[in-house]
Amino acid sequence: MKDIANKLKLSRTTVSNILNNNLDDKSYKEETIRAVLRTAQEMNYIPNYNARSLKTGITKTIAIVVPDIANDFYVRIIKIIENLSVRDKYSLIVCITEESVSKEANTLDILTSKRVDGILIAPVSYAESLKRSDYSYKIICFDRLVSGNRFPYVIIDNEKAAYKLTEKLLKNSALKPLFLAGSDHDYTVKRRLSGHKKCLTDNNLKVDERRIIFDVFDDRDSFEKMNEIIAKQEVEFDSIFMSTNYFIYGVLEGLIANNIGNIPVGGFEDFKGSSLVAHNIYKVIQPEEIMAQIAYNNLLKILNNEDVNNVILGTNIIS
Repeated sequence: MKDIANKLKLSRTTVSNILNNNLDDKSYKEETIRAVLRTAQEMNYIPNYNARSLKTGITKTIAIVVPDIANDFYVRIIKIIENLSVRDKYSLIVCITEESVSKEANTLDILTSKRVDGILIAPVSYAESLKRSDYSYKIICFDRLVSGNRFPYVIIDNEKAAYKLTEKLLKNSALKPLFLAGSDHDYTVKRRLSGHKKCLTDNNLKVDERRIIFDVFDDRDSFEKMNEIIAKQEVEFDSIFMSTNYFIYGVLEGLIANNIGNIPVGGFEDFKGSSLVAHNIYKVIQPEEIMAQIAYNNLLKILNNEDVNNVILGTNIIS
């Protein structure tokens, strides 16, 4: 700024106000503004946000914290948030917690040292995540939330969606669905299991806890679980409910490897190659674009000390 001011024979304050768009109560000539902006571009001026943040307390940096970067659902959310942040001239930090509460806690501490203004987070655990009360940044939860509703959130109606998906399976004369899910600490898994059980009960079907399987996170896990369940022959099943379609190929591979026919299968989210799969599959489609936009906009609102409402979105089921 000093170099620009010297070159144009202007005060450093004038250059600073123009480059920071602090013009509301100023009366600079239009040619002065254009000259400063042109000279800044010619001299490859880049704002030092770290220095600016020492004065304003604002870094123009936000973070998005997700449990799994390989999951297409989170990849799509990240891309939408990245486009929005670029539009609004925010820097975006992407963090992955790998479904680990301890790694998540360490990540949140690191983001404090990075002096981010706010974060968007899909928490690992309903009970154990975000337990501190003194985070230095604003927080919006999306996809998942934490106990006590301590932070604003944007989620889908997981219980209702799971109820409808289970209903689809039952209408195919499938009365013994196998429930496969990730962590039982995950809020979405808890609500989806609740909706699944409620549908079974409402249809006068017994909830068999042996058909509820946790710790399935990827295709390798689901393939191994399917082989194990089928080999033991302790649990009968005639359909499969998945908490996410992220591990669907392991499920299908397990069915094929064990010569099990085209039984009804359902899960959350579409997946790559779904149109090429010759199987009876139901997919709960989440409005990730709407979720991402609302979560991002709400983060900006609370950064400006505005009130926001919690949001619960609906879903569609396609086959």
